[in-house]
Amino acid sequence: MVYIQRKGNGYLETVDEFTTRKEAREMLAEYRLSDPYAHYYLSSRACKAWHER
Repeated sequence: MVYIQRKGNGYLETVDEFTTRKEAREMLAEYRLSDPYAHYYLSSRACKAWHER
């Protein structure tokens, strides 16, 4: 799995997950475009809260 992480406003959160890196890269561009004030990046691990939901 590949996860998109958002870092901003003093916290880190996982916002989405994908099975392929290609899909994740395409959506990463969309997240960056929609919210230019936060830092979005790909990760191989999700935040702890992501698995608890």
